[in-house]
Amino acid sequence: MTNYYSIIPFIVSFVLLMRGKKTYVAMLTAAFTGIVINYLLAASHTLPLFTLQNWFDDVVKGNISTIVSIYLLGLLMNIITHSKIIVCANQWLEKHAFSNSIFITIVPVLSVLLSQDDYLSCLSTGTIASKFATRYSIPKYYIATIINLTAVTACCISPISSWSPVITGALKKSGIPEHYSVLSASYNIVALLFLISVIKLCYNAAKSNKKLRTAYIANTEQINTISNKGIKLLVAIILILPCTYLFLCKVMNISSPLIGASILSIFLTIILLYQNKMIDKPQICVACKETLREMTSLSFSLISIWTFVMVCDTSLGFNVFITQCYKVLHTPKIFIPAILFLIAAIFSFLTGSSYGSFNLFIPLAAQLSADYSNTFKLLSVAAAISGSLFAIFSYSSDTTALCAQSTTSKIQEIRKVQFPLAKRILIIGIIGYILLAKCINQPSGYLLTILCIVLCYTFSLSTHKFTKRHYIVVYKAYIKLQTINLTYNGNPKLIKLKEYAKHYWKRITCKKSLYCFRIL
Repeated sequence: MTNYYSIIPFIVSFVLLMRGKKTYVAMLTAAFTGIVINYLLAASHTLPLFTLQNWFDDVVKGNISTIVSIYLLGLLMNIITHSKIIVCANQWLEKHAFSNSIFITIVPVLSVLLSQDDYLSCLSTGTIASKFATRYSIPKYYIATIINLTAVTACCISPISSWSPVITGALKKSGIPEHYSVLSASYNIVALLFLISVIKLCYNAAKSNKKLRTAYIANTEQINTISNKGIKLLVAIILILPCTYLFLCKVMNISSPLIGASILSIFLTIILLYQNKMIDKPQICVACKETLREMTSLSFSLISIWTFVMVCDTSLGFNVFITQCYKVLHTPKIFIPAILFLIAAIFSFLTGSSYGSFNLFIPLAAQLSADYSNTFKLLSVAAAISGSLFAIFSYSSDTTALCAQSTTSKIQEIRKVQFPLAKRILIIGIIGYILLAKCINQPSGYLLTILCIVLCYTFSLSTHKFTKRHYIVVYKAYIKLQTINLTYNGNPKLIKLKEYAKHYWKRITCKKSLYCFRIL
């Protein structure tokens, strides 16, 4: 197999990332290693020589619309964040969120409404929800995890988010129609499992601390309510971007509707906020300065990732190498989406960037599925996008850090909640994509597979604290303590064991289980 040397930059980047180096340092070092290999082997292996002109055309010029869209959406995010509209949302929640069940329902809804950008959703929703999480004694890392999973899922699916230009740009380079970015949502297993995780976390938070609900209902009358004018303004600002995007896309038929919609949204948002005295000129200046600082750092990281992808793909032929491996190993067709999902998940987890994974594995998905039907190509693209969402579980994930910052929670506690979810999602995702590839042309098979995935993941969440071994141990302990008349004599170990068995007896519910009776 030729082009085997294209794997060397990946090894370099993985080693640096595992040693705790920043993403842009690892990507630029790996890209430089690939450039050196390219110059050493260009003549003997007929490789296209890496030049600065090619780099500028492919990385900078080819992604200029993406960079501009990110800056504009970042400016819109900072304008909303620095305005008094967050205070209005807090007042509205103080009036209506008089129980933890209502509050925990509002959090993911608000995160979806602010999903034009994942940074906007994480910062704004986290800032609003932090105060009420303390009120209802809901762990803040629970709230941060709910916001993180909801924001990433909504941004991945929405055609008007800051993720959309990155995904559509990768699809354009691969020769795939742009509408595949929306259609791929039907095969995005990770997004589906994220939503189930959010529902489960919300349910766990809503059913806890019931005694605190009545304690705060009596105090709601003393809270200042938001005016009807403020509510209308908040709804209008949230709806500006999607409405302008649909108008420019469907009515005006503009080639880059997201850039035009972002400019119009910024202009209209500033007018609405300024006329209603929700923002002033110094706050607008501060929002512009923070946008330049934050988005320049993000753009630099993206350019380093795009450079790494260009060196590996164009200069060293990484996609050619993977295609050759696929043909030499005679890999069955049904394993292609699962393999794409797995390597995209590993790469995005190590780098902490979904954007880089989109640009690398969407073209690879197009190349591996080029000889098959359009439906199979759509499934392969969806597997690459789905695996790229594992960036939120990374140690260098920026959205996880923002959620921890906005909710004032510890990032280690968020990871303790997210890592068990990641293991289950990875295993179920691999099996799910194998099954979906097997029944690709059968609608009934697709529905049955999705149903099985949902049921398996839901069951795994409901039993995540106990394995079968734990169930049997507790069952034996309970039976022995019930049948044998023990004299405690103040022995704390025996008392604790009986309390432990009684506490979890209802959760085990294996009294009628033949399996446990056979073991006993």
